[in-house]
Amino acid sequence: MNERTAAKLAALRSEHGYTRDELAAMLAVPVAAVEAWESGVDWPNTPSLIKLAKVYSVSLDSLLLDEDPDDVSVPGASGTYAEFVGESAGFKEEFDQTDDYHFHIGGTNIRISRVQFPYPIIVTAAYLAAGFLFNWWHPGWLLFLTIPLYYTVPDFEHEPLRSALLKFPYPVLITLVYLSMGCFLNWWHPWWLLFMTIPLYYIFAAHADRA
Repeated sequence: MNERTAAKLAALRSEHGYTRDELAAMLAVPVAAVEAWESGVDWPNTPSLIKLAKVYSVSLDSLLLDEDPDDVSVPGASGTYAEFVGESAGFKEEFDQTDDYHFHIGGTNIRISRVQFPYPIIVTAAYLAAGFLFNWWHPGWLLFLTIPLYYTVPDFEHEPLRSALLKFPYPVLITLVYLSMGCFLNWWHPWWLLFMTIPLYYIFAAHADRA
């Protein structure tokens, strides 16, 4: 993302009086993502761009092009993501396909964003159940290493390849694989060599979009 666009996103948020935490909650994204957009480190994916346009009551063109965002507005925009979901079934369908879970309870359809889904609570409950029922306190604690992996699954469909790869915590994945092989199969040696793939991964990721 160029610096001008990043500055525009920061200015729009300031004009609407939102903190980064508030905007991240409205968009159902991590606060770190908002910080990356406004610093020019990363680029919002397509669903996030659409949500930003609705929240700020501007067009996508005004976000992406070097023009005054006040010149073009989205007809009927209410300025809040909650109202946007209720107003725009077409956009909602796109979100449903990208970052939402659906549950049907008592004839009621419930939609939860993947980011807002309480995955850490599920992992904690699974760990405690395994511990109390089967005495799997060790190596059941390995479940907690899946938490950062859950929140950083690459979105190859909507993000640039380089951005998606660099965002993914590959060292955490390698640590999880190595500890799992060690705890379950006693393959501590020579599988520590897996850690040697970490710099190779980031070299590949850094050049992924430069072909």
